[in-house]
Amino acid sequence: MKTITSRMRTGLALGTAIVLGALAACSQGNGTSTPAALGTPEGTPRDPSGPFAPAPSHLRRLTESQFQHALFDIFGDDVSIGLAPDPDVIVEGAASVGSSVSALSPRGVENLEAIAYDIGKQLTSSDAVKARFASCLTGSIDEACLRSIATKYGRRVWRRELSADEITALVTTGLNAGTMLQSPVQAVRFLVGAMLQHPEFMYRNEIGSPIQGNATQLRYSDAELASRLAFFLWDGPPDETLLDAVKNGEFAQPAGVTAQVDRMIADAKAARGLRAFTDEWLHLRGLQDLSKDTTIYRSFNTEVGPAAREEILLNVKRIVLDKKADLRTLITGRETHVNRKLASLYDVAAPSQTGFGLVTMPADVPRVGLLGTIGFLGANSHPTGSSPTKRGIFIREALLCQKIPLPPANVNTAIPEVTGERKTMRERLIAHQEVSFCAGCHIPIDGVGLALEAFDGVGAFRKTDNGATLDLSGVLDGINFTGSEELAELVARHPDFPRCVAQNAHRLAFGHTTTESEQADLDGLTTSFVSSGHRLDLLLRTIALSDSFRIAATPAAGE
Repeated sequence: MKTITSRMRTGLALGTAIVLGALAACSQGNGTSTPAALGTPEGTPRDPSGPFAPAPSHLRRLTESQFQHALFDIFGDDVSIGLAPDPDVIVEGAASVGSSVSALSPRGVENLEAIAYDIGKQLTSSDAVKARFASCLTGSIDEACLRSIATKYGRRVWRRELSADEITALVTTGLNAGTMLQSPVQAVRFLVGAMLQHPEFMYRNEIGSPIQGNATQLRYSDAELASRLAFFLWDGPPDETLLDAVKNGEFAQPAGVTAQVDRMIADAKAARGLRAFTDEWLHLRGLQDLSKDTTIYRSFNTEVGPAAREEILLNVKRIVLDKKADLRTLITGRETHVNRKLASLYDVAAPSQTGFGLVTMPADVPRVGLLGTIGFLGANSHPTGSSPTKRGIFIREALLCQKIPLPPANVNTAIPEVTGERKTMRERLIAHQEVSFCAGCHIPIDGVGLALEAFDGVGAFRKTDNGATLDLSGVLDGINFTGSEELAELVARHPDFPRCVAQNAHRLAFGHTTTESEQADLDGLTTSFVSSGHRLDLLLRTIALSDSFRIAATPAAGE
């Protein structure tokens, strides 16, 4: 395998600008426009970012996973929870962005009502759950009991301390329902229903307050900051310890916030936050419904997609939280997690009869890191065959954050069929590139993806394509290479990779794509990430403790 030298890094940086210019040109329907870089790689001169200015705050709806985590954390994991009231809205490939620009639909409001009362029913039907949740519940309607439930669980549900009037309003709802229905159980159920249907449960009330002497910025309250930290690091609500820290004034001092952030990253729930990040960054949601033509791929079934997703999630957790290692080993390492089904597709021995176990991929097969997983290879293929184009686009967009424009509407994107002269995908794509409109886009994309043709549409290793020998040479931003191993090394060492990771983490934390005024903040995060040895856990910590995580711009009039 080639060693990535400083000269090669410089070549990557210069090549990136040229390639991105060609991609910009292809969005105009030809490959002849003057190159114009769409992004500037780390390690090359950047235009001054200018002073940092935060983006406006916005009300964020709970995502599907945050909704479920909230109910489990608050009421116990023995509570049965189905689907969230509404599915996630995906904007720019991210549920975190969609949550900032979407509200519950009318049907979602009805679904939330049904879920809220069902949770109340579960909490008062099982003796074991009832003893934990409402031990004070007796055969009579007890105002003191209702008040204790509203006080204890109200702050968990609304993620802040409730005022006396708010507690009284909840208790009154329960008393009225219990009296009308002649049932102390119904009193509790309606109280729970009122808590869960309140907007401050389904929406993250993180809007900030004006900063004295600064008309353009808002600062989040201690309770709002605790909520932001919890949903960012845990993908769920604040726990009792975090709420107590706010109540006791610990968030008034930086040391108090730092102590809580460090506790949260060390907590088991940090794995949930990491999964949310990985799902968005690597576009794993689609693996749940991965589909292939089983007449071609006979070993494929519906178990493969979810298992392939879990493999990648476990790999990221092991690197980031368990080993606290360099994130680039996700791209270059040979260790991975497999269950029996994945082991059969990878042609390795299953490490255990059930569940997932760690294996090392054999050295005689060029399968390394993320680019060798079925989750990447299978998802970025067609149901009937591989797709160098899809694989190349994923590498450039998801791992390097290089924007790939859509092809012009009038271009025929069909790839020529297999013939005696065109057996391999490379030969067919070269014929496709002869169309002038297609070459500008396909050359920089396919020049990356064709190096992965040693793996078929489901990710199985192969040495030929339709009986023809494979040519696995490629070029990434001006650097020639051969095969998936050298490609993985180039991607991991690419100057755009650390900035792309930082950009995705920033998007998850703030709920929007990084704005121009936030580029200075992103510059600092990227530098910190690289200096830390590319440790993602430290990048997340840096974001959580940053000043920018605590402030927002004052919304414009009418917003």
